Amino acid sequence: THSTYVSSIRVIIPEGWRMEQIAERLEANGVTPSARFLELARGQKLEGYLFPSTYHLKKNMPPQEVVNLLKYEFDRQTAPLFSKGFPEGLDERKALIIASIVEREAIEDSERPLIAAVYINRLRIRMPLEADPTTQYALGYWKKARTYEDLKFKSPYNTYVVSGLPPGPICSPGYSSIAATLSPANLD
Repeated sequence: THSTYVSSIRVIIPEGWRMEQIAERLEANGVTPSARFLELARGQKLEGYLFPSTYHLKKNMPPQEVVNLLKYEFDRQTAPLFSKGFPEGLDERKALIIASIVEREAIEDSERPLIAAVYINRLRIRMPLEADPTTQYALGYWKKARTYEDLKFKSPYNTYVVSGLPPGPICSPGYSSIAATLSPANLD
């Protein structure tokens, strides 16, 4: 009989989503409660580490199990990339932070290595990154139009007011943004 098969739910987690959006989608699909999932993901500092992909999940999964699955997929997908080493001055965490900014900035795949190079270069010469997506993240949601006031918003995530990298990733970058950050374009 068919009842012996557990039906799976196809859940798409797009590139560039922040953990709140992922939590909402999981709950909307009946996979796991968003509040508990978010609490766990925040507690484990997993912004950026919940890998964007198409998942086949079950209804009413324990939130930690879902967190583990998304983190496992991150490790599986990024291990081959990270094993090749990092551009000078970067490590896994810094590369992921830059990749998350690249993810929110890029429209075309071809732009990713160029955008990555710009932010890596700014970081190296200690210039403020001035990345709009970091301001959007600091404001607590993805705000379409930014005002001059927004750019002055005091937050360790706002790269218009702090120098260097924000304290962590601002979204879950996809494979191509991570790859581009590890192999940035060669430009000054």
